[in-house]
Amino acid sequence: MTRHPVPEAAKEVPLHLPEIEIRPLETKPFDPKLRELPWWYVVPEVGNRTLWLTYEEPGWTLSGYTRLHAVCPAIVHRTRCVRIDVTEWERPGLDVPWVGPRGKYVYARQTEDETQWMAIEEDFDGAWALYTFQDRGFDLDFGTASRHVDVTGRFREVGPGQFEVNNPPNSEAKAGPMAAGVFDVRVGANHFECLRVWETGQCWQTDRAMALEAFVTRQGRTVLTRHYHHPDWAKEQDWVRAWTGGRPYDEAFPDHACITINGTRLVHWNYDLTGLGLGVSLKESR
Repeated sequence: MTRHPVPEAAKEVPLHLPEIEIRPLETKPFDPKLRELPWWYVVPEVGNRTLWLTYEEPGWTLSGYTRLHAVCPAIVHRTRCVRIDVTEWERPGLDVPWVGPRGKYVYARQTEDETQWMAIEEDFDGAWALYTFQDRGFDLDFGTASRHVDVTGRFREVGPGQFEVNNPPNSEAKAGPMAAGVFDVRVGANHFECLRVWETGQCWQTDRAMALEAFVTRQGRTVLTRHYHHPDWAKEQDWVRAWTGGRPYDEAFPDHACITINGTRLVHWNYDLTGLGLGVSLKESR
């Protein structure tokens, strides 16, 4: 247990992850037409507000608290989009004070079929820097994502915790969102019918291999996400070493769930829980 209190803004949410139960349903997978900016959980429409929480070990304790608000129309390189104000707090280690609030601006747009990151503006040592879709490397970090989920069965569960992708991901292309079953998801007292959506990262054959498992409603909104990483990923990330002491993640937290995707072993790292999943009735999560 950390000795450092949570920020005042985060006192409205649970310090520890609520009880979660995920039960498979005999329901045909559906394409929810994703509405959110991928993995940031905000809809790029003016007026949308979203709350996003991160829980990590030990004890699945709150380690991140983020509010996002799509505030106004914007233009980036002559392309119309939406400006999203982001305010975040984080606890960057086992027993260290919280950092924040820190602010940044995200610019994004959405078409019928795609959601596109346009730019990120944030403070680096007192100077505000703008990183846009015309900058080298931007597409690798952000880029454009399909709003449609592949429901053809490319991503298959072949055994408990064992998965196969028909077209294995590689270091040059993202696999895109893929469906793998429909589930009843319970977060505390709240129930949701969700499509399980998997997405795998780049650098698949390295210790940077990762996967995201999201549970998404028919309305295209995320309830929760589980992050998985290669066991050795923690050794290469300074901020992750603050949690693991530099050990492989499966050694630091041996009780964490492990999965394999096309033979590559990944370890459950953390949970993202949205305001929707938490059941927050405030307008921030609408």
